[in-house]
Amino acid sequence: MDNSTIALILACSILPIYSITIQVPKHPRIVCYYTFPNQQYNLQPENIDGNLCTHILVAFATILNNSVSISQENVEIVTKVVQLKLLNPDLKVLLSFGGGGDEYGFPEMVRNESNRATFIKSVEFAIEKLNLDGIDLDWEFPSNSSNKGHLVELLEDLRQSINNSAKKYILSVAVAAPITLVDVSYDVPAINRLVDFINVMSYDYNFFSLLTPWTGMNAPLYARSIDIFYFKTQNINYTSIFWIKKGMDKNKVNIGLPVYAHTYTLRSPNKTFLGAPAIGNGKIGGGGSASYGEVCKFMKDEKLTPIFDDETKSPYVTNGSEWISFENDESMKFKAQYIYNNDFGGVMVFSLSSDDYNGDCYGETFPNTKIISRIFRR
Repeated sequence: MDNSTIALILACSILPIYSITIQVPKHPRIVCYYTFPNQQYNLQPENIDGNLCTHILVAFATILNNSVSISQENVEIVTKVVQLKLLNPDLKVLLSFGGGGDEYGFPEMVRNESNRATFIKSVEFAIEKLNLDGIDLDWEFPSNSSNKGHLVELLEDLRQSINNSAKKYILSVAVAAPITLVDVSYDVPAINRLVDFINVMSYDYNFFSLLTPWTGMNAPLYARSIDIFYFKTQNINYTSIFWIKKGMDKNKVNIGLPVYAHTYTLRSPNKTFLGAPAIGNGKIGGGGSASYGEVCKFMKDEKLTPIFDDETKSPYVTNGSEWISFENDESMKFKAQYIYNNDFGGVMVFSLSSDDYNGDCYGETFPNTKIISRIFRR
């Protein structure tokens, strides 16, 4: 070995060793509910941006006589949503069952093995006929120990169906946010074992009722400093941590964000603050809720500026009579960033139909959902 070779070996041996960290991009889910068109929320499937979401959950089919029940009109809607996959082949389309106010079909169907088998056969038929990628169960809510166990039995039977199927369809469940409902309704470790992901309904924390006749935020990110007892748990941050502590894998948890608003009628024009006394639902929208487009029009017509609450990272707007909790670009950025930074499996948006899908507010369609998409896909 000559001197030059020895010198080269020595030089290489004393070179510093650098470790290179490669940042693997995250691909969190953007799960978007799309409700069948109705008088208040009339988004047509051909007007959906097929590249906005990773999953679209078409809502809601019902359960009748232990089987999938969906009108021919809504079958045509589902077919058009599935056709969005021609523009975005990576898009997954699921059919969601249940929804608020439709608690009757589930308890009867899950009651025994025969009823569940009938339902699962109809699910398999619907998936094949409609070319779906899976189903979502939105049972609101399995609020006793018997139904809690029956839900697990249904999920076990569905998982067996998936394992035996050539097409490995997706199975998701929409779940409650309030800790009292979580404890009563869900065997979390079992759900974690059986589903692909859950969609946490982390909204509707506050709305007008005779028991809570005051204004509040629909989806506060954090508690307010004055919140005590149970009210300290009624926020996205607490709910998210609670589900993980109960046994859900973080990568299976989609945190829900609403793009609809809650409305109130104030008791006094002199008391318009967050937590002010209210006497009923507001007049904007219907039934105490309003779309983002309706809220935006209200603000423009009344020349109002929203007030942002820094504790909850949420805005509200009022004209002295009407009081509205809603989401805007500022609150959506805070909440989407929270979900992204904390490495949850994704976000759930409820719903595309209540975003400003016509772009009437500021000329951009689906503005709130697009804020989420930009943060999650950067």
